Amino acid sequence: LAGMLKYSRVRTKHFAAEEFALADALAETVALLNIPAGFSVEVPKTSVVLRTPRAPLEQVLRNLIDNAIKHHNFDHGKVAIEVTTMADKVAIRVADDGPGIAPEYQDRIFEMFKKLERRDVVDGDGIGLALVKRIVGAHGGTIRVDSAEGLGAKFCFTWP
Repeated sequence: LAGMLKYSRVRTKHFAAEEFALADALAETVALLNIPAGFSVEVPKTSVVLRTPRAPLEQVLRNLIDNAIKHHNFDHGKVAIEVTTMADKVAIRVADDGPGIAPEYQDRIFEMFKKLERRDVVDGDGIGLALVKRIVGAHGGTIRVDSAEGLGAKFCFTWP
């Protein structure tokens, strides 16, 4: 129920834009996550400064990093974040070395309540990536996944 409320409020809740260093937001987001021993999250050194609502961006990052760890097929792994600047936006890539996602499921993962694993295998409500897509879209960005089964997943999104 909490996930559905978050999802429904994405387009109605307004966050004021603020200016902040993206490197700080990335580092603080990772520091607040409970990263299990055996996993590492590589945060890039970037001088990008954004003027945008910070909380929704951090929510997207938390969900993507958390999913990379939660859906990993081993008890150890790596998540790497990359940032590319563009004319009026940034492209952020969250890549993992996990099991990957077969091409036939890549559109499905962004739908509400769609999970690739059973609930007794991986905990979750099937809302995380739908929420990510909705937040990114509400802020004028796009998101996609590049993945092949057995080769990890790379979630790439743009943010103004």
